[in-house]
Amino acid sequence: MKVLVIGAGSIGSRHAEILKNSVETAVVEPRDDLRHKFETSSGLKTFSSVAEARNWLPDGVIVAVPTDKHEAVIRELACFHGPLMIEKPLAATRTSVSNIMKIVQNRPTPTFVMANMRCHIGPRMLKENIGKIGKVFSAYSNFGSYLPDMRLGIDYRSIYASSREKGGGVLLDCIHEFDYLNWILGASTLRVAALSRISDLKIDVEDHATVVLSHVSGAISTVELDYLQRVKLRGCRLSGHEGTLIWQSLGKKPENIKITLLKSGSQIPDVLFEGGYDLNTAYESYLAEYLKVIGGKSSSVLLSADEAAKESNLLFDILDANCVRAGTQKLQENKT
Repeated sequence: MKVLVIGAGSIGSRHAEILKNSVETAVVEPRDDLRHKFETSSGLKTFSSVAEARNWLPDGVIVAVPTDKHEAVIRELACFHGPLMIEKPLAATRTSVSNIMKIVQNRPTPTFVMANMRCHIGPRMLKENIGKIGKVFSAYSNFGSYLPDMRLGIDYRSIYASSREKGGGVLLDCIHEFDYLNWILGASTLRVAALSRISDLKIDVEDHATVVLSHVSGAISTVELDYLQRVKLRGCRLSGHEGTLIWQSLGKKPENIKITLLKSGSQIPDVLFEGGYDLNTAYESYLAEYLKVIGGKSSSVLLSADEAAKESNLLFDILDANCVRAGTQKLQENKT
């Protein structure tokens, strides 16, 4: 089995390093410096373009270029017929989402979007144990990390997350929170949202977002995201008729995780998991599901392109409300 990874940046390199342990792997990277550096460090075969990789005949292709480049790369992949995996989010604009969906709907094999948090021990154990708390009434999900620390040694102002044009901003960047809530509680619609740029970071996107959703299960969820936490924080609380499930994650490499179940009538929580966790485990599990599909099997875990398009368009609905522009203008006025 052969898998081609498009892009040798941080995420593309991660995917390739994981995949090379189980399948034949190659990487496309147009930048000479990045390509040579990756080839030297990984020992993997590399190509300078999609066209150059055509005769390598991969069984699957992973698109791991910056979000605003997704559409252009996917157009180039018409000659590859194996299952396609696209890094999250699907696209940087609503128009690009529509264009990508027109392309992938004409492909002979399925297209998926990277949603590795579905395989993370936190959301996975919440989903596995949700039956223990009865009907779920509400959920609170949070993610926070300090933007300048996202890529060590790289100026945060140059990365995609800092730029609206490149598909950045904490809302689109942290689409995982919306996806795993939909995975656990069912599809959602928007109730209310507030986006702000409240820090002094040199960015043209929101660094804080609060979103309230209604799910088809009847649950209401609140999602809070930010680029402001000096220590990475992540977690989710599910409140049900018969108890509460809580997942808390602190730090990274490793994450310090605690998952507890509080049953109605008991003051002592059941600890379902406590300890360190390597995020690579979630990536490995998700990519293993993708390899199963390439091999002709099915997967109930992978995020389909159709589902990803709906999730992206929900977030574009929020952005189209001009919350960011209004919040940014107010911030600038307050500083003058």
